[in-house]
Amino acid sequence: MFSAPNSSLLPVGAIPYGAEYLQAARKYGVDPYSGGMLSFNPALSASAMPALHRSKQKAKARQQATAAQPQAQPTQEEGHDIGDGLEENCFALVSTEELEKQGLRPHPDKIAEAAALSSVSLPVGSYKMCLPAQVIQGHISALQFQAVRLACQKHETFLPDGSRAGFFLGDGPGVGKGRQIASLVFENILRGRTKAIWFSASGDLALDARRDFHDIGALRYEPVVLHDLKHCKAKPGDKLADTAGYDTGILFSTYDLLIAGKTKAPKPKPGSCHVNADHEDAAECGLGDLCEPADIDPAHREFGDGSRLQQIVDWLGGEGFHGALVFDECHRAKNCIAKQAAMGRKQNESKTSRAVVEIQRRMPNARVLYVSATGATEAENLCYMTRLGLWGDKTAFRNKLEFVNMLQQRGVAAMELVAMELKQSGSFIARTLSYEGVEFDQINVNIPDEYKQMYDAAAAIWLQVKEAIDTCKESGLIDPQQKKLISGQYYSAQLRFFRQLCTAAKVDTVSKLAQKMLDEGKCVVIGLQSTGEARTEAMVAAKEKATGADDNDFDSFVEPASLILSTVIKFMPASYPDKARLLEKAENMKLPGNPLDELIERLGGVDAVAEMSGRRRRMVKQPSGVYKYCLRSGGDIHLDKVNIHEKDEFQNGNKLVAVISDAASTGISLQADRSKPNQRQRVHITLELAWSADKTVQQLGRTHRSNQLQPPKYLIVSTDISGEHRFASAVACRLQQLGALTHGDRHAASAADALNNFNLQNK
Repeated sequence: MFSAPNSSLLPVGAIPYGAEYLQAARKYGVDPYSGGMLSFNPALSASAMPALHRSKQKAKARQQATAAQPQAQPTQEEGHDIGDGLEENCFALVSTEELEKQGLRPHPDKIAEAAALSSVSLPVGSYKMCLPAQVIQGHISALQFQAVRLACQKHETFLPDGSRAGFFLGDGPGVGKGRQIASLVFENILRGRTKAIWFSASGDLALDARRDFHDIGALRYEPVVLHDLKHCKAKPGDKLADTAGYDTGILFSTYDLLIAGKTKAPKPKPGSCHVNADHEDAAECGLGDLCEPADIDPAHREFGDGSRLQQIVDWLGGEGFHGALVFDECHRAKNCIAKQAAMGRKQNESKTSRAVVEIQRRMPNARVLYVSATGATEAENLCYMTRLGLWGDKTAFRNKLEFVNMLQQRGVAAMELVAMELKQSGSFIARTLSYEGVEFDQINVNIPDEYKQMYDAAAAIWLQVKEAIDTCKESGLIDPQQKKLISGQYYSAQLRFFRQLCTAAKVDTVSKLAQKMLDEGKCVVIGLQSTGEARTEAMVAAKEKATGADDNDFDSFVEPASLILSTVIKFMPASYPDKARLLEKAENMKLPGNPLDELIERLGGVDAVAEMSGRRRRMVKQPSGVYKYCLRSGGDIHLDKVNIHEKDEFQNGNKLVAVISDAASTGISLQADRSKPNQRQRVHITLELAWSADKTVQQLGRTHRSNQLQPPKYLIVSTDISGEHRFASAVACRLQQLGALTHGDRHAASAADALNNFNLQNK
């Protein structure tokens, strides 16, 4: 039985749902009135429903078939095959036959698209490209040309609010997003738009950007010059135009640089103080920052004169700029809606997201390109993409909050339909390297009894700490204003502590598994998130203070979990009578060492393992048996280049094991590249799942990329600790949302099927 549409979500004068859509809804069992969602384009929704229905039916049949089979207990020796049928059930191969007939070269690898998304046709390409023939026919593939032309075509249109429409390039690893960005920027430069801005996640990626321009042959043209803002001598308040050589070209910047710089405080004019109209300046008022013009735009206050953002806008030309504005790895701008955090505290949107939204607002004519394989893991993470026309004038939603609320209420199915709508409108495309030949296995680690006893003992101490904090609150030893802060710190520290224990419990299994893969002639990539650097630095600093020396010896690796627990106890009021006893119990516990250091040591040390992480120093075992806290860089290698050096060591075959952390999970290629000496099959072992779905996908994408000789094998290692299963469930749920929003299919994100059996949420 169909309910009446929610008219409050429909704009005035909206066209009613079409008959074709209603028939398709009844046929495929879809709610025809999804809160205004499908009022975007009824014809699209009707045409997309069969594919959406087929993908759901196949997924359901696969789950039923799996449930009907006898479930053998997986062992850490043989693993558990996951993701069978991933290619045929979730993806369809992408064909560029028509473009190839016109002389464009085929893509070197098989490329696939989510089955539901592939049922939606792209707009007919009518934009006439300016790129030289040698670029179109020799340096980019037909698949890459298709996306660049589609983006340029979309950039010729405008949204109802007068701003230029943007494009979302959601391609996954293997499609060549870097070359597509370079080609689009080059196209704009050839059109006379001689300035462009390219934002990305890491300064190391400037080298990749330069390589992409070189590979398409653009650097031979005089206007194509790449300026790395990180190495620019101009400070945030200076004019970039005054810097030699910066009159034209492409400015490369990280998101961290975008939010750098401090805005100069505006001087109030007479009568502008909102506290006292007679005050002419803050000094007279005596109220400091409170005495300022009441009508100052908050965004101008945050990103005004003196900020890096304003410096970039001024260099590009402000409102008159109509060149390329590229947000590479744009998922860095997520968290763009304020929300309630734990313990009732308000969590504001991130400064990066505010900066990304603001720079688009200040340059309404810019040709915006959003680029990420993981652009949105949750509905609210779409909100920085203000140029897609999902809300605002002449749409079904007055603002982004209405749009987000609809997606949250309607769930994953509505997210899938949003992706299909964006593709049909020519605003979005998302392809990925085919998963043909890729294996996903799950390795289950059964925790030994002695480890369980240690885990239970730690849980008992944390319970005592919780009771002690509650006692301090009730007795007034903790200031009322600090109660929420202390509780928040307690729970966040507790989460980090037990994640450390879960990760450390898998080190022995992973090291043996890695050695087995090496003996079989393969090479190993191990993914984790935390490095323990902060806790290691704290312990080293404490010993330096105690000894007065800065070159101390240590008898073991640091125990990050122990330091986390001790820090929480030390934060308690000094007047609490049992504080010393609790601290003594915590420090006397024998807890595991740093998993990253332990792994490197077990697999041959720093000479055999390539570490790609964000830490500057690490504990290294010396020939004498003692441990030293040493810089990761050595010799002529600068600290900023150490990850690139380690990557080259791995790709050249000098080191056959690589360990990557969160800081190195973007932009680095570790696949069995045909052009590199190390062409062994990659076995990618996930020791520690990321906090978020986008980081999980980004890390897995390091070893499955284009031009690879053979596909990788993924091993997802988990323990039988229930807490880790609950954490994996949250990641699995977000992976489904990521697949729905960025590929039009909840099963399309890499590892979504592999983690599906962890998903405890069935809505």
